[in-house]
Amino acid sequence: DAALMDDWLFNMRSHGVDFLQKTVSLPPEPRVPTYELLYFIDAVGTGRNLAADIRARPDFYTVGERLPDLDFSALDFYTDRALRQGLVRYNTGHLEVTEPSPLVKHIHRQAVRYLRSKGYQDQDLFVKIKDEQPADQFPAMAATARWLKEDCGLRPFGTFHLLFSHPDYLAILNPWFDMYQSGFTTRAVYRQRIEEGALL
Repeated sequence: DAALMDDWLFNMRSHGVDFLQKTVSLPPEPRVPTYELLYFIDAVGTGRNLAADIRARPDFYTVGERLPDLDFSALDFYTDRALRQGLVRYNTGHLEVTEPSPLVKHIHRQAVRYLRSKGYQDQDLFVKIKDEQPADQFPAMAATARWLKEDCGLRPFGTFHLLFSHPDYLAILNPWFDMYQSGFTTRAVYRQRIEEGALL
């Protein structure tokens, strides 16, 4: 319902929200597409949505060479309205920290291309990597952030518990993460991280 969507987005913006969130997290095995977004993306030139084309040609997508362009225009209903209401940032998610398949990278790249075509700016395209993970996951999260940033044009961030109390953890993540959602235990810790240059 267009009017309901407009009202909801207006309510979000009037409460200070300026981002549209749509997760593009994908199953690691492309033979069994389970994520709903795959059914709304068209594989250009195939006459099928992406989910149907993966089912029809699983080996082609596993190899991942010369993958078709993707048509995200089914999302225009949301992106056009969000931009009109002032939700000018976009937030997606990536929940795997293993080496991605060619298909996963391709979908992220094509999604970024679509979002740019709608008017979203590069500095406003964010991707959240997992959520509240223990420190032993940080190296894999940093490696994931690197390809999402370098190969796909997204700005990685994550939520962390008391991350700012550990400069050694920040040293792992800082090269590739553009934003953190976390908290400080004391003002002294905040000042110390700023003085160290661990946070801007």
